[in-house]
Amino acid sequence: MKVPSLLLAAAVVVSMLSGCSDDKAAPEEPEADGSSALAKAEFIEQADAICRATNERIQEAGEALGDSPEPADAFQHLEEVVLPELSAQAKALRELTPPDGDVATIEEMLDALDAALDAAGEGSGDDDPLVTANQIALDYGFGECGKNDE
Repeated sequence: MKVPSLLLAAAVVVSMLSGCSDDKAAPEEPEADGSSALAKAEFIEQADAICRATNERIQEAGEALGDSPEPADAFQHLEEVVLPELSAQAKALRELTPPDGDVATIEEMLDALDAALDAAGEGSGDDDPLVTANQIALDYGFGECGKNDE
């Protein structure tokens, strides 16, 4: 087990998800029939609400750690709060129905999130285990999901 990697992962995950904002992604212009863009905007709104609630729970729990938590406390926060919250978030996001034509992109984002959670839980992977999932989310147009407030 790589404790420094886990602590780094914990710090990255907490810092990435600790900030909450009321920023919303601008909805796209409706297609000629008005259906696709509206469905995408609704999907983003629903998903961002899930991510916002997760971010708030992680932030509230993280406030007890203070500004300079002991490594053991940060690791415990990662294992007991961050990873379970993000796992529940991924499950809730999978329960939403993406707009037609966007299913592959959303699956790619959620698969990247699952892989990042596995890597963080094992203490392996990149310095920023969520970079791929976050980038896909931001490119798709999410305002809260994938946000990095470092």
